Amino acid sequence: MFHLGSHPEARRLLRSRLYLIGLVLAFAGPLVASVVLYHNPQLRGDVGGDSHGSLILPPQPLGRDLFRLPDQPPRWTLLYHARAATCSLDCEATLFMMRQIHQSLGSKRNRAQILILLDRAELQTPYAEVLGRFRPDQIQVSPKSPDIGALDDQPGDALFIVDPLGNLLMHYDGRSTSRGILRDLKRLLTASRIG
Repeated sequence: MFHLGSHPEARRLLRSRLYLIGLVLAFAGPLVASVVLYHNPQLRGDVGGDSHGSLILPPQPLGRDLFRLPDQPPRWTLLYHARAATCSLDCEATLFMMRQIHQSLGSKRNRAQILILLDRAELQTPYAEVLGRFRPDQIQVSPKSPDIGALDDQPGDALFIVDPLGNLLMHYDGRSTSRGILRDLKRLLTASRIG
């Protein structure tokens, strides 16, 4: 009986097997890691972190039909709820910011949409100039939805994120930055399998 380390042929065989195992791990390891991370987004570093808005707990259902465009799949929604009698400079800045955030989503832009919700029909005239920069399907006036009352409990003239199922998830006040909102929205799109 001989010792494995003392026989030259056995050492060469062991070295070649270790080399083969190392090659397999070098090529298969990243593939296996990417599959595991793809199916478990919570393991990735880009999903964690602090949010820049206020999380609404529990999420408030607003009704899926309110946010679904005709012939379109459900999408994440940047919602601006207008209640004030006029669109102030802050209002104009927020609406401009919404458009910039949507454009900044890049390839994920088709998973999100913009919606401006006017609390009542009388707001169409004072908001007309700023609303002219948006498509008609991005504006709704006093929608008839039984669940829209959930917005009454939230601050008016504010920016919200609504999930594809019609749940109110996050609220942003006037101090929120476009960079922070964009990071939150990208994080939600990365972690979500819907919309």
